[in-house]
Amino acid sequence: MNYKRALSYWYSSLVVLIIGFIFCSHVAVAQQTALALSSGTANPGGSVTLNVSLTDSGGAIPAGLQWTIGYPTADITGVTANVSPTASAAGKSVTCFSNSGSSNCILYGIDNTSIPSGQIATITFQIASAAPAGTAPVSLTGSVATDPTGSSISATGSGGTITIQSSAPVATTTTLSSSSTSLSAGQSVSFTAAVAPASGTGTPTGTVTFHDGATSLG
Repeated sequence: MNYKRALSYWYSSLVVLIIGFIFCSHVAVAQQTALALSSGTANPGGSVTLNVSLTDSGGAIPAGLQWTIGYPTADITGVTANVSPTASAAGKSVTCFSNSGSSNCILYGIDNTSIPSGQIATITFQIASAAPAGTAPVSLTGSVATDPTGSSISATGSGGTITIQSSAPVATTTTLSSSSTSLSAGQSVSFTAAVAPASGTGTPTGTVTFHDGATSLG
């Protein structure tokens, strides 16, 4: 009789343990964090700032995050990161370690305060001055998330694109002057064209061609 009672108690305890394990496993699998990088537009020699956003599901409450930004070095020469006001208010900072074509970023704090969903950081990309017009893909991979106890949370990441525009022409004014205003047949004369921005400062680049009617003078 005692044997049967012990067996029944053992069986009931086993069922409770199994149910508890299944429940905990389900909760762990259901918790999910997703990091996403926005897209933007820039000019050669300029810069563009993209947002890193966090989305939580299944009751996930991340307290620390890590991700890797990838980019083409022919188009992008540098990357810097800044923590968002929301993540900063949660006591978090962001630090990135950059190599050629990638930057590994960590969002962390000295305590276990959770990070709210929404924008958590900004990434500023410096565009190469010789970058051609087109689309430069920027990836966000290697996402890692931990909860306030240090346990891992399932995490995913998605990148964006930077559309590089062709350099827009600048409006200019041209002033023509000559070496002499009074000439006789057979004499030579030099013409000088001074090109300047129509407004603002800067030095225009390009070429000036002189014509006599339809004939190019050089």
